[in-house]
Amino acid sequence: MAKPLTDWKCKVTIFWWTNALLAVISLAMFFVPMQASITMFVFIFVIGVLHQLVTPIQWVMMSDTVDYGEWCNGKRLTGISFAGTLFVLKLGLVFGGALIGWMLAYGGYDAAEKRRTAPRLASLCAIHDCSGDLLFAERDYR
Repeated sequence: MAKPLTDWKCKVTIFWWTNALLAVISLAMFFVPMQASITMFVFIFVIGVLHQLVTPIQWVMMSDTVDYGEWCNGKRLTGISFAGTLFVLKLGLVFGGALIGWMLAYGGYDAAEKRRTAPRLASLCAIHDCSGDLLFAERDYR
């Protein structure tokens, strides 16, 4: 699905609009009632498909950047480019895990608790649905 789309439009445009659509769908998922499990599964399926669309485009854009750097400077920096990207990806996983832990602590989450109260359930839904949207919006703010 990524190849026909990137043949039709610029990779950066497809990447940006797919991420924007992911943010909108994730935010909309926050407002789906908990009893609407089929709707939730549809949202999760669409989000999964969109993530599978974004990932190859991201890696192709990195290799295009390496090719452009070689064309401009005569040096190919593939190792630095991919190692730097993987480092930042792992750093994002670390901060993402910490952010989830902080949000759970702020929401008063207790793993031993048998019954979840409405505020705790709302904080769990916010972590799942809205945390990515906030980071996406912050990225474009700069």
